[in-house]
Amino acid sequence: MWTAAADPRLVTIRRLSIGEPRFPELALLFATEIDARAVQTARDVIVRGTAEGAFRPVDARAAARTLIAALVMQAFWSAHPDLYVPVVGRDGGAISDQTVDLLLAGVAAGHRAGER
Repeated sequence: MWTAAADPRLVTIRRLSIGEPRFPELALLFATEIDARAVQTARDVIVRGTAEGAFRPVDARAAARTLIAALVMQAFWSAHPDLYVPVVGRDGGAISDQTVDLLLAGVAAGHRAGER
C-alpha cells in the first residue's frame, strides 16, 4: 500500500480528487474504489487483531479511518521528499517505518486511551 500511495502519479490523482471541485465524479470514484477499500481492509485487520488480543478494543472503523488518513498524508510527503524536508527530515526513507510503528502502538494491546 505504501509504495502505491507514495507514487507521485497517484498523489497527483489524489490531489485532483480532493482539490478540484469541477470533478466530483473523480472524488467519488477515488473515495469508493481506493479510500473505502483501504479503510475496510484496515478495519478488518483491526477487528481480527482485537479478537486475537494483539490490539486493544477500539472503534475499528474510527481507528481504520485515522490510520489510513495518517498513512495517506505521510505517503503524500514521501512522494516528494525533497520538497518536504522541513516535515520529514533528511531521512525521508525512514518515514514509512516510523509512521507504521507509531500507528500500531496506538492500537496495541496494553496501550490505554489517553495515556501519554
